[in-house]
Amino acid sequence: MLRKVAGVSIVVFALAIAACSKLQEKPVVDFVMKDFYTESSAGCRTVDSIPCATYEVKYPSFLSLDTTVRQAINERVCFILNGSEGPGKSMKEMGDEFVKDFNSFMKDMPGYELTWYFKGFVEVMVSTDTLISLRVDSESFTGGAHGTYNTSFVNVDPKTGTAYLLDAMLREGWKDELNRLAEEDLREQFGVTGSDSISGPDFPEEQFRLNDNYGFRKEGIVFFFNDYEKPVFAEGPTEILIPYEKLQDWIK
Repeated sequence: MLRKVAGVSIVVFALAIAACSKLQEKPVVDFVMKDFYTESSAGCRTVDSIPCATYEVKYPSFLSLDTTVRQAINERVCFILNGSEGPGKSMKEMGDEFVKDFNSFMKDMPGYELTWYFKGFVEVMVSTDTLISLRVDSESFTGGAHGTYNTSFVNVDPKTGTAYLLDAMLREGWKDELNRLAEEDLREQFGVTGSDSISGPDFPEEQFRLNDNYGFRKEGIVFFFNDYEKPVFAEGPTEILIPYEKLQDWIK
């Protein structure tokens, strides 16, 4: 699903981060935040006595990008919000389907009193002429003991809309180095020292490995393990930040 981007854009971005510990480029791709919202009945969110379903997403709209690039970004964001499965759907389609499922459930369970909700927030972490990196957070509740949460990333070349990949930025061998730096970060986070294992039982031979869920902040590359992935012995979601200053020797 992901494709390599043109090398020239990667090189420009790489040179910008090689000289310093933080990405110093000013944002050059302007955007405005928008809010999509729908609910099962008008005003139901403000009335405690009425069972309600709400679907809301706050997301950026980029002002100067080509239409096909904006469409590519929106499609990737919506795919993540839809659980990264099934055919592509717009926010309106997903919101209408969420409300429809709630109304259907209410017909079968007329005494049900809990509120359903879906909340999505898309954070712009980097917005330059060589890279747009977005963090997509979502939270939903449709009954049960607790809600569900997810964090994923969208990284694209703003000139083409194609995926921005680590393979094109870092020289061969980066995976082992990033795994080492990530384990170093985790040991510091959780206070693990010596020969104690940091990895969870789901890894081959219990050797810690990074996943493919990463984005770019101005300080460095961030990797995120969602709750159900359980990357280490610790419970709950886990975030790892690898500063650019530790990667200068690996940038092409």
